[in-house]
Amino acid sequence: MFRWIGWLAPVIVLLSGCGRPASGNPDAAKIAVSPPAAPAALPDNAGYPPDYAAFKAAAAEFAKGETHLIQVDGEPGEARHFDLMDCAEADRVKEPAGQAASPLETLARRVALLQRSLLTAGYPPELFETALRDYERRELAYWAAAAPTELEVPDQSGDRYARALTRLASDIEAARQTRRPDLPAIIVEGGCGAAESPAVIRSDPPGGRVWVITKFAFDVCKASRRDPWDRETCARWSEMDPGRPAELSGNYAYQARWPDGSTGRGTRRIEQAPGDTPAVYLVRKN
Repeated sequence: MFRWIGWLAPVIVLLSGCGRPASGNPDAAKIAVSPPAAPAALPDNAGYPPDYAAFKAAAAEFAKGETHLIQVDGEPGEARHFDLMDCAEADRVKEPAGQAASPLETLARRVALLQRSLLTAGYPPELFETALRDYERRELAYWAAAAPTELEVPDQSGDRYARALTRLASDIEAARQTRRPDLPAIIVEGGCGAAESPAVIRSDPPGGRVWVITKFAFDVCKASRRDPWDRETCARWSEMDPGRPAELSGNYAYQARWPDGSTGRGTRRIEQAPGDTPAVYLVRKN
């Protein structure tokens, strides 16, 4: 269904599952969508702010689908460790230009990914679940009291972000030393480098209009019982400019409409692209 074409730049062809004339309102066409799985563990959701339960449900789907988890690491000859600072966080879900994620969305994803990564790395839940829940509660309280000018996704270089994560690491590490000293230490080291992934999304044949949304925002709409394909009720869709690269990475849903009324839609992962040459993604009718 997807292939790379080596011509000046990587080209990815997106073959949608539907290339058909529109009838009625195809952009709001209903499809059978099962609700995201409920977030595992971290009980006691009383007092969650509005929409956070939907963010948690979407975050559970996000973490379940991630293949690049945080892993135990360490240089040869040195003690191995588990670094809670996820250097890939900013690129796991990158919003199109003009869209902004709530810091609570980022928090929900971070908690879900840490939970799955720790479990996959062999840390039993009793070592980290209480600490992770307390961390989540502290972050929710912080953002509830934050001034409007502060309501932006925290950068990993920020002191407050690092301090909050360091406190979480200390709490988990204390439990590890007491109960499972055989497991690698829990730390916050960081040292992340910046990464960019320019991409151009175009219709094929030309002349079509293409919209994309992060898979996470798509799942938030599903969890909120809104039709995720309806660009009015699910408002995080962004139209792509076929002549301008966009910084994108992660999983996306896309939909397209051509002048003849044909439509197409589907999902696609956009990987980090090396170098400065944008990868070109083509949305093509069958």
